[in-house]
Amino acid sequence: FQKFKDALPMDIDFTENLHQTDQNEAHLLKNVFVNLVNETHQPDNLTFVTEKTYRSINYCRPFIVNGDNGTLAYLKDLGFKTFSDFWDESYDDNGTSDQVKIRKITDIIKDLCSRSKDDLMHMFQDMTPIIKHNHEHLQQFEQWHKLNIQ
Repeated sequence: FQKFKDALPMDIDFTENLHQTDQNEAHLLKNVFVNLVNETHQPDNLTFVTEKTYRSINYCRPFIVNGDNGTLAYLKDLGFKTFSDFWDESYDDNGTSDQVKIRKITDIIKDLCSRSKDDLMHMFQDMTPIIKHNHEHLQQFEQWHKLNIQ
């Protein structure tokens, strides 16, 4: 695990899973530009989206999902918007192997890490309509209150 962690182009903070203990998680994403979600993989052809992805939407953060192929299309079918205007989302296409997916996601993260804080702030401002839409849309779901524990 340490070799994998050392190979990543950025720092990773590891914290306990507060969602499991019904504690507020807002502070985990307070200083985060983008949330890289490692979603649950299914052994069949189903797409499975958990609180890991919805947490990004609930706390108004852009997201990249390392999950089942078609996860972004599934979210769009549910009425959410994704960030294809800001980075290449072909990593989520059906037929993409896990190795290619990881390489494409790594390229996105490396690109974001190479940008200045001002550039990221401008990008975030440009993303605000998508972020706002997603948050408002999520609030229409019956389960939303479970994500918004105070």
